Amino acid sequence: MTEYLVNIVWKMRPAFSRKAAFSWFVIVFAGLILKEDSMGVTSIIRGTLLPAVCYPSIIHFFHSQAWRGDLVLRIWWKILIAEGMAHIVNDRIVLIGDHTKKAKEGRKMPSVRTQHQNSETNTKPSFFRGHEWGFIALLSSINMAFHASPLWAGIHKKGEYSNIEEMIAKSYEIADYLGKKAYLVLDAFFVSKKSFIKKDKIDVIVRGKKNAVAYFPPVKRKKKGRGRPKKYGKKVKIINLFDSEKNSFSKTTATIYRNTENIRYLKINLMWRPVKSMICFLLYETPRGKIILMSSDLNICPINAIELYASRMNIETMFDSMKNLLNGFGYHFWSKYLSRASRRPCKNENTEQKSSNPEKTNVTFFAIERFVWIQMTVLGMLHLFAKKFHKEIYSKFACWLRTKSTNAPSEFVTISALKNLLKRNLLDFENDPITQLIHSKKKQHCSNKTLEKVA
Repeated sequence: MTEYLVNIVWKMRPAFSRKAAFSWFVIVFAGLILKEDSMGVTSIIRGTLLPAVCYPSIIHFFHSQAWRGDLVLRIWWKILIAEGMAHIVNDRIVLIGDHTKKAKEGRKMPSVRTQHQNSETNTKPSFFRGHEWGFIALLSSINMAFHASPLWAGIHKKGEYSNIEEMIAKSYEIADYLGKKAYLVLDAFFVSKKSFIKKDKIDVIVRGKKNAVAYFPPVKRKKKGRGRPKKYGKKVKIINLFDSEKNSFSKTTATIYRNTENIRYLKINLMWRPVKSMICFLLYETPRGKIILMSSDLNICPINAIELYASRMNIETMFDSMKNLLNGFGYHFWSKYLSRASRRPCKNENTEQKSSNPEKTNVTFFAIERFVWIQMTVLGMLHLFAKKFHKEIYSKFACWLRTKSTNAPSEFVTISALKNLLKRNLLDFENDPITQLIHSKKKQHCSNKTLEKVA
């Protein structure tokens, strides 16, 4: 397991122009696994047993120009595909996209804005200050179980591009870079013409809204007459097709939210006015109610479409792991060049923070994203280990479980086993590169501190 971890981490080396920057990356990566608490960079110091003088160096690492976070992500995408993590449907990988929000009260933290709470939980305030993150994840198959392995994350900023455009553009970038065709599965928030821009390597599956309207293809004229030919035929409300076309529905079974259920479905291609072209509308009657899906793939199998949309729930599980297991949003980076912002949420917020040094403020912004990106690779690494070392993880978990998963170890079990493994290596002074690197940094900084005292 240690050898496999070293091999994966060392594949990231091309993203770093300096050896020192890569060394700190390895230490930060190991520290995010070893940490026992969730207090940002200080947790990494405590987890790796490094002296306090290393704190400024780790802070500088996240701001350093000696490495590219986007290149780290691209290498990570290649690793996941090479290790066979992707769930393949019709020779396509499956990408899942969604948003999540994280409350932040930093008065000099870049891009902190008033956010509206979309959660159904009534214990949360309607408005709060924080960041809105967009995520793209890969649907991974691990021993007959599905997980969402994060590929990209970014903070949504006010600008010329909308949240939807940014998410769609990043999905296309991932598919193009990997050279793979892909399905992109999204929720009803993404029902927009921007989501259905036709690309060669990607097709979108989106949940349709109940008020969706479409048009039948126009009837061709028998004789030529005055005026241009009609572009749209008869208008129809999609929700009404459940009644008007009920005799056209077919019966089958599908795996929806890990349960095999009997469903009725109807597939129909109609003209959708926002994109001025044909869109595949898929109507389902399930024990959970009526569902409308829209896809840019006119030949998609209805069973595959509903099962892929049901797999979108895995990104919600990923958000839970990022927030509560890894504390992936536990960053505290701030810029002294920003003007102080109010902590009080404002419903119609128009004012933006001003920076006396926008270039330095952007470096802080990228440090925040880098912190989350490394957390994403840690979570993906847990998925890799759960697939490759099923039995070994349970043997090194060394903790009581009421029930063991029959498919694959959970993220909690996997990170606990890795934590025990790395901790034992550190305490026993093993010869693996990760342990040697941590001890060398500890020895180097302790000797420097001793020399300073003597001087």
